[in-house]
Amino acid sequence: MPCYQIQRFSLQFTVDNRDYLIEALSNMTIFYEDISEELIRVDYGRLNINLKNETIDVTGMSQWQAEQLINKIKRRYSAVVLEEVTRKNKWL
Repeated sequence: MPCYQIQRFSLQFTVDNRDYLIEALSNMTIFYEDISEELIRVDYGRLNINLKNETIDVTGMSQWQAEQLINKIKRRYSAVVLEEVTRKNKWL
């Protein structure tokens, strides 16, 4: 009997504006590398996330930990988008 277990899971996160995503990651004090127009690599403790063409590749942690981090990124991204829409429309 093996002493390890392989778990595979998938997360979906669609980004319409790459600049907003970069601003959200900067605001979260998460280390990221802007590798190319198509790829942003996020390092968060033992968790590595590659955001490429609206898809996410997560390695290094459990599904629960990855989902928690992705949800934080999604919430911050949404906040950045709302701030920008509010600013553009002069709602405040």
